[in-house]
Amino acid sequence: PKGSKCTLTPTADAIRNNFYALKDIKLVLEQSLIRTRATMAIKDVVHTWHRGIKYDMTVDKVTPSAFDAITCINTDIEVDIGEASVPEKPLAHAGAAAESSQDSANTSTGNKLGGGRTLGSSLTSAASTSTTDKSSMIHPSDTAAAQSSAAAVKLIQEPPADQKQNVCTVQLRSSSGNARRRFDVQKATLQDLFNFAQVTTSQPAETIQLVTRFPRRVFALDAENQSSSLEQQNITQGQEMFMVEPRS
Repeated sequence: PKGSKCTLTPTADAIRNNFYALKDIKLVLEQSLIRTRATMAIKDVVHTWHRGIKYDMTVDKVTPSAFDAITCINTDIEVDIGEASVPEKPLAHAGAAAESSQDSANTSTGNKLGGGRTLGSSLTSAASTSTTDKSSMIHPSDTAAAQSSAAAVKLIQEPPADQKQNVCTVQLRSSSGNARRRFDVQKATLQDLFNFAQVTTSQPAETIQLVTRFPRRVFALDAENQSSSLEQQNITQGQEMFMVEPRS
């Protein structure tokens, strides 16, 4: 059956290599599973790479669970990271080396994991950077203004539930969560799509870009394309997943 959810638990070696410090790991795994695997079963071992280090994870649960196996093709799988039990001594022994390794990695501007997604050095380093880099700091008033702007945006009405022709189901994925909405690709414009993204993320449409994977396509809103239909932007009937990223 088509999978909807799975739980992956890192091995002891993965934890010793600072697995839990990796940023956005769930998002990367969700993208990787539906792009690189056909099936997945209980006790399977899933691999991912980060800065030349391989991290192994064991498949502990799958949903639906009737056959202890699922298909990853044409589906949307939510990944949960399980808690692994590792003896305290080895972890404490490895902690100094991991901390030293992480300190040197913090000087890098970013890391790459899986299919090439650029990640922050670690949750700790990201927090440290955000307190020292004034350009990345967000003032509370800015956040409030963005949320107020998002609340004022009017979304185009979804097509009728029984309409199948010219309908694209769009899924957005961002740091603030996932959202899904149906669009008539001949009637909805790129502005309508970005309005949906703005409401979902509380970020102004002009500050973000929507990105597809495999192949990578980048959509950014401007005066020339905002009134063009989704169909004109080659967003067609079916399903489409977009990652919400800061505009480059």
